[in-house]
Amino acid sequence: MTPLADGRVVCAGKDANDRSALWVYSPKRKRWTMVARPPRGIGIGHSATALGLGRVLFIGGVGSGRSVLIYMANLDRYLEMTSPPLPRNSHTAVRLWDGRVLVAGGLHAEREETTALGSLEIFDPDANAWIPAGVMKERRVNHTASLLPDGRVLIVGGVYPGQGMLSSTEIFDPVAWKVTPGPDTGQVREAHHAHELDDGRVLIFAGTQSTGWAQPPLDTAQIFDPEKEAWIDAAPMKRGRRDSASVKLPDGRIMAIGGWWRPWRRGLWYYFWRVRELVLNRPSDGFLTSTEIYDPKRDRWNDGPNLNPPQDNSPSAVYLPEEGVLTVGFDGLVQRWVP
Repeated sequence: MTPLADGRVVCAGKDANDRSALWVYSPKRKRWTMVARPPRGIGIGHSATALGLGRVLFIGGVGSGRSVLIYMANLDRYLEMTSPPLPRNSHTAVRLWDGRVLVAGGLHAEREETTALGSLEIFDPDANAWIPAGVMKERRVNHTASLLPDGRVLIVGGVYPGQGMLSSTEIFDPVAWKVTPGPDTGQVREAHHAHELDDGRVLIFAGTQSTGWAQPPLDTAQIFDPEKEAWIDAAPMKRGRRDSASVKLPDGRIMAIGGWWRPWRRGLWYYFWRVRELVLNRPSDGFLTSTEIYDPKRDRWNDGPNLNPPQDNSPSAVYLPEEGVLTVGFDGLVQRWVP
């Protein structure tokens, strides 16, 4: 989900006929509306980036790796933009200070799913043009990219399919127009969350350290200090999570929502949790109903409100001033919580 400046939310997904569709939620009307159908597909693993003036940039996705669309919510119209040099999914897209968008990594959408990308490209929506921006030291998928207070972009972790998990970081400087290695996190991590804190530091948490499902998700958290160019350990979460949602609250706290907590594959950890469930007589399908909230002032995770029912498979979450926290699950179920 992508929030707009006027409080509306744009959400991409599939309709009942498995066709790409777009919905807009209006807090004033308390209603979701299916808007004009995209002229090109918006596949799983796409990126959605708010551009301002009610515009949202959609790039790539499975089966639509060369698709680049700008949805203009105020006009309910689309602009079909120039295709990228490389089709991508599972990449990151960060809006820079000058309004251009940095696209990093991901999978080559038209090759084998293990073909990861290390290239960086910048899309200029005003010029409708793509500009090469260098190559990362590591090819990476399911990483995060965060805009730092000085305008640089911090790229963290991920996985290089067929090669292994990554603990490395890289920093792109749009002024120097180069990408350089950043400090290593010391913890391999992919499919995690990253949020900028009010003091400019970046919090990363959750995710997984295994390319399969044989190990439980991570419950660790770390903080990057851009002034010291260093990582420090933050307080651990109450429970490991992957395929969860997260959102920053207006008071600066960070909320982790739902997800998975139990391994799927029948490895050692799988049997450990199965025995635990049988002994405690608490069967579980691995979905989480719990939420937890990180307080950066106290470096502490606190229990949040429970979901009912649980939401898995990478739900989305946004904070709306008039609504509180709004979550949408893979099945389209909407829940909200007012802090």
